[in-house]
This record gives sequence, C-alpha cells and structure tokens, in this order.
Amino acid sequence: MIKAQLEGHLHTEDLLTVADAADLDALLDRVAAAGPLQLARLIVDGDPEKGLLTVGINMDRGFLRHYRAGEAVTYSHNPSPYPLPDYDEVIYYLDRAEEFAPDDAEVPFADVRRGAHEFLRSGGARPAGLKPEA
Repeated sequence: MIKAQLEGHLHTEDLLTVADAADLDALLDRVAAAGPLQLARLIVDGDPEKGLLTVGINMDRGFLRHYRAGEAVTYSHNPSPYPLPDYDEVIYYLDRAEEFAPDDAEVPFADVRRGAHEFLRSGGARPAGLKPEA
C-alpha cells in the first residue's frame, strides 16, 4: 500500500492512502493546484525504507527522487535541462521544508506523472529513467 505525505498531511497518522491510479491522479492534481514548487512523498506502507518517491511539481515540470534502503538515491534526468531560475537552484517545498534537486532533474510534468504511476504499479520500485546524482 502506498501512503502519501503532502502539505496538511505531514505526520505518520495523517498520511493519505493512494490505492489506485485515480487516487494518484487526484493527489498529483491537488499538489499541482497548491502552487509552484510543491512536493509530495509517496511511501510504501508508510515506511521510507521500503521505498519512497519524492514528487516535485512546478506547473509544467517537476522532478522525481527515488529512495529505497540498500539502493542508490536516484533522480529524474533531463539531457536538455531547463534554465535555472534566478536563484540558481532547483528547490521545492513541503510545508516549510526545502528539497534540493540536481540542476538537470526537472523534466516535463507528463514524465513526473508517468514515473509516479510506475512507482504505484510496481509497489515501490524505481521508475525508469532515474539516475544517481552526478
């Protein structure tokens, strides 16, 4: 079972259940509607050691970060990165917490959505196309 952490649902007892593709799409749409540079975390059984996908959404783009105990942390990768913002960093937020990503981690939002669905369908495996940070 996948649990989700997002603004307003930050603590273990508050995590949302993501049971199927419709739940995931609703969650991603909710995060996107919250404004630019927003994060959600998808967590296998509510235990990050079993698998965690951080999903960043910034309007038409975003990034993915996958973690599972015993595996390298990996990020989405764009061979033609978006220009960096004026503040020269790729940074997203979950409430007041900041999450930085590699400069080439932002990909089109359709790729973010596809990767999140792969994570859900597989029960927490790393989505295709993610690479270790260089």
